[in-house]
Amino acid sequence: MAGAERDVRAKERVILRRDQLIARIRQIHALATSSASDQSKQAQLAIAIVDLDTLWSNFEVENNNLLDILSNLDQLGEYSLDIETNTRSLVIEAKALCNVQSTPVVSVGAIVQVTDTVTTDSSSCSASTAKECAGPFVERALVPSKLPDIPLPYFDGECQNWPAFRDRFKALVDQRPNIPNIEKFYYLLGCLHAGPQDVVKGFVVSNETYTLAWNALVERYDRPRKLASSIIDKLLTAPVATSETFAALQTFLATFDENIAILESLDVPNLSSFLLFSLAARCLPLTSRRLFETENTEEYPSIHNVIKFVKLRMQVIENAGAQQAGSSSKPPVHSKNSGPRREGKIALVSSSKLASLKCAVCSGAHQIAECLTFKALSVDERYKVICTHRLCMVCFGEGHMSFKCSSSCAVCKRRHHALLHREPNPKKTSPPAALLGRQPTPTVLLGTAMVRIKAVALDGTCHWTVRSKSSGCAGCGPADDPAS
Repeated sequence: MAGAERDVRAKERVILRRDQLIARIRQIHALATSSASDQSKQAQLAIAIVDLDTLWSNFEVENNNLLDILSNLDQLGEYSLDIETNTRSLVIEAKALCNVQSTPVVSVGAIVQVTDTVTTDSSSCSASTAKECAGPFVERALVPSKLPDIPLPYFDGECQNWPAFRDRFKALVDQRPNIPNIEKFYYLLGCLHAGPQDVVKGFVVSNETYTLAWNALVERYDRPRKLASSIIDKLLTAPVATSETFAALQTFLATFDENIAILESLDVPNLSSFLLFSLAARCLPLTSRRLFETENTEEYPSIHNVIKFVKLRMQVIENAGAQQAGSSSKPPVHSKNSGPRREGKIALVSSSKLASLKCAVCSGAHQIAECLTFKALSVDERYKVICTHRLCMVCFGEGHMSFKCSSSCAVCKRRHHALLHREPNPKKTSPPAALLGRQPTPTVLLGTAMVRIKAVALDGTCHWTVRSKSSGCAGCGPADDPAS
């Protein structure tokens, strides 16, 4: 869409320039017609007829440009062949009238040299040759053959293409005194692409603003330092050829031969030092390079400039760091119960919880120690789950081994988690007191083992003692022999 609008604007400019050329050709034709009856206008015709070939050449250029633009816009039906035919007829008639009136016609670039030799000394001419010496001698240069038209250059906004465009445009348009500035402005607009056109789009097309527009382009793109830096960067980032082929060698020449020629044409005062500067500046951070360009006053800095700048920056950083260290006070020491330190611990714990929020057993949004499915397993099954997922046996965490963990069992203080704790003699836990009334009282039968122990005194008397394992001694005294 933007390209179509640009073509429409270019079409309007080309039509305007072509109509202006036709108007000037008609003016010369009218002057040649009127000079046939008015000899006072023959002198004006002699001057105006010199520009006729240039006007016709420019008309052909603009007419061809209009044909290309109409072709891009699919509007070839608007192109008229009669305009070119009628304009050519005007040019031929004007030249014919000029020749009839014996007016010398000179093409563009030809120089008419008129040399008048008047003999003032009558003694230098004899009587027989008095008629030959009486009049002036006029010598006119030959009219050269018409050369092919030189196409106008185009500029795309790339800094490496600016020198060639600048020199060609100045030679073909800018330095031509017979072209008005307003026509030069239109030629300039037709030679610029979208990017450079934005630089001059704020100027109104007129004779006075052409110089301002050209100076704006020179100020924007005529930067030898930027051009030299871009060429060096292109040389440093040139691709490495992997094989010796014709295409690879041709790419090498296109990269180095042409760019080095442009670099040498810039006339850098000390090219080797500028090359070293470009290599060194690439290694500096962006902030340092900006500071260097702010303080730099030379168009082509040298390696000594950047080294001196780096040394000064080191002194500045060193001095600023020493002052800061001397003026700063010791940071406040917080106690163990202080607020900020406690907040830091809370933040650390919360971040660790967020990191292990996915359960390894049920993939739920909780830790494995809070998983009901994991708690429902036996201790042996819990051990197996922890070993399968390679978790810490102490804290169920990841990324470390159990012997490096600082936690311990909450029951026995050993190196395992409380959910992996085993009781050596598991005791049956009694129900809560609130539930005793609701449960039936169980009947318990205790087994008692009776043991008869025989004891013989010193006098030969026998005593039997009956003991039970549950109630202790049941009684002692003389008893009969159990066998009796």
